[in-house]
Amino acid sequence: IGSFLSIRDNTLEQETLKQEIFNATHDSLTSLYNRAGYDLLLTSLELETTYLLLIDGDNFKSVNDNYGHETGDRMIKKMANTIRRNFRPEDYVCRIGGDEFVVFVTKTSEEQRDMIISRINKINEELAKKKDGLPPLSISVGIAHGKGIEEPAKLFEQADQSLYETKNRGKHGYSFYTKR
Repeated sequence: IGSFLSIRDNTLEQETLKQEIFNATHDSLTSLYNRAGYDLLLTSLELETTYLLLIDGDNFKSVNDNYGHETGDRMIKKMANTIRRNFRPEDYVCRIGGDEFVVFVTKTSEEQRDMIISRINKINEELAKKKDGLPPLSISVGIAHGKGIEEPAKLFEQADQSLYETKNRGKHGYSFYTKR
C-alpha cells in the first residue's frame, strides 16, 4: 500500500525555544548568566580545575543613593563589561544579584593566582576611571579553587568567606580562600 511523508519546518519553534532558554538563564540588564545560569554552571563545571571569584561592588549603594538608579544601572553594565572583557572566552561571568558577580575561571590550577590577581587589579584600574561620566568604583573579590571540593555549594561558601575577609581589610582588593 502507499507511504505518506510529511515535512514541516520547525525553525521558528527552535529559535523561540533557544530565546526562552537564554532569557531564563541570562540577566536582562547585562546579558550575563543570571542566578539560574549560575546554578546550572556550578553543577556542570569540572570544579577540580576551576576558580570561583565572588565579586562585589564597593559601596555601590551610595551610587544609587547619590546619582540615581539610572546611573546605578549604567554602573552595573560598566562592571559587567569590564569583568567580561578581562577574562577569557572559556570563563563564565554571572550576575547573581544587584552588584554581585561570579566568575568561573575554568581549566586552571591553583598555581595561576598571579593571572587572577592581575585581572582583578586591571578591573579595579578600569572602574576607577571617570572618563565615561560615571563615578569611580572599586570591587572586592573572594576567591576559591575547586581542587578537592566534592559539594559544589562549598566552593561558593569558601569564596564568600574570602570576600568577607577582603571587605574587613578595607575593600578594594581580593582574598584567596585558605583552609583554617
